[in-house]
Amino acid sequence: RRTFFSDLRTSFSGRYLFEQQYSTAANLGGNVLVLSGLNTADAVIDQNSKGFGTSQALVRGIAVMGSLQLDYKDRYLLQANLRRDGSSLFGADRRWANFPGISGSWIVSREPWWFSKDALSLFKLRAAYGEAGQRPNFTAQYATFGIGAGGLLVPATLGNPLLRPEVRKEAEYGVAMEFFNKYLLDVTYADGRVVDQLLPVPLSVGTGFTSQWQNAGTLRNRSLEISLDVPLINKRNFTWSSRVIYDRLRTRIQDLGVAPYFTGPGLQGADAVFRIANGEEMGAIYG
Repeated sequence: RRTFFSDLRTSFSGRYLFEQQYSTAANLGGNVLVLSGLNTADAVIDQNSKGFGTSQALVRGIAVMGSLQLDYKDRYLLQANLRRDGSSLFGADRRWANFPGISGSWIVSREPWWFSKDALSLFKLRAAYGEAGQRPNFTAQYATFGIGAGGLLVPATLGNPLLRPEVRKEAEYGVAMEFFNKYLLDVTYADGRVVDQLLPVPLSVGTGFTSQWQNAGTLRNRSLEISLDVPLINKRNFTWSSRVIYDRLRTRIQDLGVAPYFTGPGLQGADAVFRIANGEEMGAIYG
């Protein structure tokens, strides 16, 4: 922290993060027990129903973060951030990614010339731009196979060593107004895009695999939020306030680098309910 010219306060912070997650799981199942309530593997009578499975996953990540804050005369504020991420979940050829951010605000009501310090006790303008990433899932970069009859390997998902994190880029604008030091009105508008969206894209049968995780889509998000805070009772031992909020969010697929396709949560009868296509709203259900 340091102050310049008596009016400019600055602060800089830096952080380093190392993470390692190791998980292992095992499951065992079977039908028809020799005794009700004896839940052990050797109590399963129906040998054909016996099944078991195991899984292991190791994830490592490194992040370096820096933040610079400037405050001039308690009314001009600026903050800049930069984060650099490395993760084993990114594709083998795309291990690192940068995520910048910047924001600023101007508390206009603290200016000496402000005309209404009672009726409009606070008037604040703000703007921000930032980027944040979403990592691929553990198996997305690897080729996966099922095990068929007689131990035959059946291709499932084609690996992708070029996978990048999907990145949300958002610009936000807002204004806050307080009336008579009591009622606070806040309006926020945000316009964002999700680029390099991670999608399980169907493949041609000629590849031998059914799908591949790719950075194949771009989403457009627009949102508006309006809130009003009203203090109803404010006494020494009891306070009561109320907030009314209106918000609206619309998400539409702006660009799709592959042919339109259907997908779903993988449940019976619901594995192809969402249509992924240019111009379509995200989450549109077809049936």
